Amino acid sequence: MCAERDLVKNLYQEQEKNSAVPGAQKHSNQKKKINVNFAKISMSKIKKTFLVLLSLLFVPLIILFSFNLFVFNEKYYEKEFVKTGVYEKYQKEDVKNAVDELFGYFKDKNDLKTKFFNQKEKEHLKDVKNIIQKIINLFYFVLVASTAAIIYFLIHKKYFEIGKILMRGSIFSILTVITFLSFSIMSFSSSFYLFHVTFFKNNLWMLNPETDNLINLFPEQFFFDIMKEILVASFSISILFLILGAFLIKRYKGQPVISDKRSKD
Repeated sequence: MCAERDLVKNLYQEQEKNSAVPGAQKHSNQKKKINVNFAKISMSKIKKTFLVLLSLLFVPLIILFSFNLFVFNEKYYEKEFVKTGVYEKYQKEDVKNAVDELFGYFKDKNDLKTKFFNQKEKEHLKDVKNIIQKIINLFYFVLVASTAAIIYFLIHKKYFEIGKILMRGSIFSILTVITFLSFSIMSFSSSFYLFHVTFFKNNLWMLNPETDNLINLFPEQFFFDIMKEILVASFSISILFLILGAFLIKRYKGQPVISDKRSKD
């Protein structure tokens, strides 16, 4: 009897031991599945955040591109000089020579030797040159980064994602343009002053129209007009990107925003 009881007890313990193994394996498999799902969710969030950041990159891209359209546009300058009465104060040839040399100076093609500007003005223009070159360098950096990203998505045929990037970027850009334009229209003089005290470390920008030709050549009205043209151009480009983005989204709406081959497994 004792032997039989011991045999039954051993069989019962062995059964419990065997039945515990599948449970442990099931728990381990569930834990692994949770970890894999968590990793997929984390990766998806990272990719979505990257797409949003890439969309934000289009704001400086659009605005700085528009800036480059006007900053060295001689025909636009001539039109503004007529509007602001520059040619009524100076000979047209003198103005053209001064502007040509100024453009060459900003582009690092020549020194600023003209006598049209005095020493104080030349020192201020040195600061202006540094700012313009930084803006242009930033534009090329943003252009290369955004172009590389778009090429990557084109190679992998992620047209839906390109559409989302363009649409978000254009919306961000439109909101930025409206904000800047609203502040400038309400009080451009205050914005103009704030810009100078923020980006210039000296008072050389405080010029006298009685003694300094630079402020007569480029009065505040000139900067308001060119700022307005840059923002209008940025708004127009943003609308074009918005239309293109909407087209790509509609055309490839069956393609997931974030595609992950592992999620198909």
